[in-house]
Amino acid sequence: MTTPQSKAPRPHRYRSRQRTSITRQINTTLAQAIEAMQAGEFERAIRLAQSMVSLAPPRSFLHVEVLNTLGAAQMMSQAYADAYITFSEAVQILPQDPYLWYNRGFASRYTMRFGQALLDFDQAVQLEGDTPAAVQYREAQQQAAYLAQRYLEMRKPGFTLEQLVQQEDLFQQAVQAMEAEQWAQAEAQLRQVIEMSDNLPQPWCNLGVCLMVQGKLLAAEQALLRALELKPDYEHARANLAVLHAMQQEDAPN
Repeated sequence: MTTPQSKAPRPHRYRSRQRTSITRQINTTLAQAIEAMQAGEFERAIRLAQSMVSLAPPRSFLHVEVLNTLGAAQMMSQAYADAYITFSEAVQILPQDPYLWYNRGFASRYTMRFGQALLDFDQAVQLEGDTPAAVQYREAQQQAAYLAQRYLEMRKPGFTLEQLVQQEDLFQQAVQAMEAEQWAQAEAQLRQVIEMSDNLPQPWCNLGVCLMVQGKLLAAEQALLRALELKPDYEHARANLAVLHAMQQEDAPN
């Protein structure tokens, strides 16, 4: 007796057709985004890719394709902080892809995460193996190693690569908090950066701005003076100090 073949339930067929339609839509939109990038229309490319992020199945290869296209467009428009976040999400989904680590390496470099850039390029080289692309990856790795060593030497003796990664990421978090006008949070993060290694003028300058906005003028002055002590020709610190002195004069009794 022949067993009849059962048909797939209609909802399954419907979902399959719907998924096919969504995949086609995503691929078409990504192609448009790539064309926009080639034409130098980076903001349009970002909008197109962003519109597909929520449509792509979570943690799928297609989702990674969307993120990679979005990250590339963000890099080309110099939205490096956004690109770092985008590529970070991509490597979490597909950590075995060397190209994603390579892209994240450049996003790390352009957001002044020089320690993380080295780790990213190391990972890309390791995963790529012996292929033609590996030559390009190794060149980026060597440049990252030079920069990481240079920035390690600017810290206190014995400062490790792991500490550099942590400090640079913490500093970028503080910058993002400042952009969001979350001054108290940025202040706390900058103090952590300085506590790790008090050799850099920029955290002190940013801390001075945070304190100044919060009305902590004496502490702000001390922070800006420390930035100038570390780098006497630091124009940003000098300009902020001039603004601070003007504020102090306005607050002074007649």
